[in-house]
Amino acid sequence: KAHGLNDEKVPGEIDFLALTVVRKKASDDAAFYQAKKYLEYLAGSFGLELRYDPVANDVEYPVTAPFEYRRSALVTDVRSGEFIGVVGEYKKSVAKAFKLPVYSAGFEIDHVQFLRRRLKTDLTIHR
Repeated sequence: KAHGLNDEKVPGEIDFLALTVVRKKASDDAAFYQAKKYLEYLAGSFGLELRYDPVANDVEYPVTAPFEYRRSALVTDVRSGEFIGVVGEYKKSVAKAFKLPVYSAGFEIDHVQFLRRRLKTDLTIHR
């Protein structure tokens, strides 16, 4: 509902690109850093520099809902300051619902924002 209603009076949807990193065996490193590494690689491929800010407990972005706010970060484009998405570890309830191992994290990003930065033009997505 945060994005308004469409012509059919149902909540609007936003297309995001998501990646989940999982490992069955325990590891010394936090899953957050593995997910961030993949996001950094993707951003670098598009010539983007990203900034990571802590997620406040009261943030109400729908994209942050599945993530544990203490182990996640909001992602913004350094040049424009625009919100790109979120990277982090999932809430225990989410991991349990999807039957993910303890070592799991991921990101959800607005891939259109990535492409806009790369192409420096407005893109229209046709469905």
